[in-house]
Amino acid sequence: MTNVFTLVERFTFRHSSADLDSSTPPPSLPPEIQYWAGVIMRNACRKDDSRGGIRQCANMMCGRWESFPREFAKCRRCRKAKYCGKECQSTAWSEGHRFWCSAKDNDEDGEHHHGHPGEGSSRSGDATTTLATRQAQHVASLHARAERRAERERSRQLAAERLVEQNGTARVPPNAMRSVVSNLSINPDATLAALNAPRLPPLGERDDAPVDEGIARTVIEDGTGDDMILG
Repeated sequence: MTNVFTLVERFTFRHSSADLDSSTPPPSLPPEIQYWAGVIMRNACRKDDSRGGIRQCANMMCGRWESFPREFAKCRRCRKAKYCGKECQSTAWSEGHRFWCSAKDNDEDGEHHHGHPGEGSSRSGDATTTLATRQAQHVASLHARAERRAERERSRQLAAERLVEQNGTARVPPNAMRSVVSNLSINPDATLAALNAPRLPPLGERDDAPVDEGIARTVIEDGTGDDMILG
């Protein structure tokens, strides 16, 4: 039994931009070979959608399938090969994966982690994506709630306007009473003088002659009734 993955991955190897920009760039394979090699690798490591999207270990000598999606860890350097455990990854590394494992741009070429450390990186990325998705959903929910609230307010406003038109009732502006009261002017001196003026007895209880209305009004307005003699 042959490990197809190890044989084919050499034809899918792509040099980093730093290697290609160097003074002595390495020879590159024709794009047709890289394309078909990539097709073979994708088919070899293709997820089985009929079984929930699980994948097979990249060590074809193992043949183990995931029991649930994203169970196996990816190689943290190339992010392509997935292994069921440290033993299979070490075996594939010694069989040739170390020669063809290409780090992504801006990654350290000497860094390569075996086993499950790659799983932690993969799950960390998944957690970040999930958090961003939840935040976006929360913002969308708040926006939709605000739109529904504004729509209810518009509906109430239209209903009130229709009711006013049907009843023919003029709409009272807001704070109308406050505006009327604020426009009133009160003279405190005149008010106090009227309150302190002496009260005249009824006409039936007086023995003297009727008082002239002008004099009485002067007494009330001036508040000097105690100093004046009526009669």
